[in-house]
Amino acid sequence: MIKACIFNLEGVIVDTQRIFYEALDDLALRWGIDSIEHPAENEVTYGEARKIALEALIQRSGKIIDAAQRSDIMEAIDAEIAAHIAGITPDDIEDDVFVFIKELKNKGLSLGIVSTYPNTTKVLNRLKITHLFYSVIEIEGTGFSSISSEVYLRAAKELGMSPEETIVFEHTKDGAAAAGEANFFVVGVGKANDLQDESDLVIPDFDSVRFRKIITALGTE
Repeated sequence: MIKACIFNLEGVIVDTQRIFYEALDDLALRWGIDSIEHPAENEVTYGEARKIALEALIQRSGKIIDAAQRSDIMEAIDAEIAAHIAGITPDDIEDDVFVFIKELKNKGLSLGIVSTYPNTTKVLNRLKITHLFYSVIEIEGTGFSSISSEVYLRAAKELGMSPEETIVFEHTKDGAAAAGEANFFVVGVGKANDLQDESDLVIPDFDSVRFRKIITALGTE
């Protein structure tokens, strides 16, 4: 019986990639250099994109950058992202996600969030949904590591649930694979061709999605 759900913040609850690239575009404009190319949806993780962005901005500057200057540029990137986060609103929640989350809460399910994005709590506060989640796990260290099986297991432990009682909602192949390896039920959110091998079920988005449809499709009733 499913008693809990864990969501990846990025790409499931809110489009943090969009915020990231908007911040980079503004930064490039101020520096008088070309904006970096935006990758296709789900092509790279936030952590990978951050490193790619650093190299792209350096290349476009046409300058030789030493290690100390690279650190300064990365700080500027992070500061610009933080400034954009400060302007996030509940309107930035992905379509129909809020309705689905409220349904889960009304049914008494325990909910958790995992994220590789820095300032996760600040994002949830801006979206005004912090109170809906009992467990909020932000990857420790740099904040840009890949989500691993251990991260999901930690979130489930905080919720007091086993993987067999928990559904993970993921939008990346690596994240879905990590959750599956830990024996969670995995619902991929995105393109079926990208996620079907790593997921028990794939949905394009949360439009008209209801919890009973999910558990029926998973065979967990």
